[in-house]
Amino acid sequence: MTKIINKLKWDSDFFGFKIGSFSGLDYDNAEKFLKEFYDNKFDCVYVFVDPNDFNAIDIAAKNNFFLADIQMTYEFHSRPQKIKNAFLESLAYEILDVSSEDHKIKIRMLARELSSVSRFSFDPRFKNLSSKMYEIWADNIMRDKDGVTILAIDANKKIVGFIGSTLKQNIGNVGLVWVSEAFRGRGIGAEMSDQIVSLLFDKGAEKITVKTQLRNNFANRLYQKVGFRLKEAKLIYHFWR
Repeated sequence: MTKIINKLKWDSDFFGFKIGSFSGLDYDNAEKFLKEFYDNKFDCVYVFVDPNDFNAIDIAAKNNFFLADIQMTYEFHSRPQKIKNAFLESLAYEILDVSSEDHKIKIRMLARELSSVSRFSFDPRFKNLSSKMYEIWADNIMRDKDGVTILAIDANKKIVGFIGSTLKQNIGNVGLVWVSEAFRGRGIGAEMSDQIVSLLFDKGAEKITVKTQLRNNFANRLYQKVGFRLKEAKLIYHFWR
C-alpha cells in the first residue's frame, strides 16, 4: 500500500521525535492518514491545508490538530525599481564575507532572535529547540555558494540589518531577513531586498520565492512593498500522538 505520510529525517533527528509531513487531507483519506500515523508510530506530522478547504479544516478541528502557523509564500519575477533615499545612502551594504567569523557569529545570534515568530516557537514541544534550528538555518544559508547574504552596516560598523538567500536550479529563495528595531521604518529592509533580488537575478535566477509566517507583520509588509506577490497561503497543523 502506498504511504501518504512523508517521513522527515532531518526534523526527526533534530527534534528527537518521529516526524512526517502530509498534504491533501480530505474525507476520503482521513481514516487512512490516521491509521498510517498510529501504525507507523509517528510522534508528529505537519499537515498542510488550503485555507479555503473547509472539509480539511473540519477534519483537523475534530481530531484536535494544533494550528501552528499560516504560511505565506511570495514570488518575484522581475527586477525591482530602485528607490532613492538619502538615509539609505549613508549606510554601507556589504555582501557577507564568509571568512569573517565575527559577522557569522552575529548573524547566528540574530537568527536565534528571529525564531521567536516561528511556528516551532509556538508549539510547546518544539519551543526549546526553535532558536537552535534557526541558527542552523542561518549557517546553511551562509554556506550556500550560489546564494548571497547582505549586511547593512552603520557608521559605527554595527550590523543593523541582514538578509540571506540561497539559489538552486535557477530559483532564488530568500530565507531570513532582520532589521534592528531602532532602524525600522527607514527603508533598510526594502533596500536590502532590492539588492538581493538584483544579485540573484544576476546569478541566473528565473524567479525568487520567500516563505514567512502570517504573524510576522514586518516581513509581510516588506515583501509586498518591494514587489513580491502572494502565491499561496497554507494552514500548517501539527498533529501529535
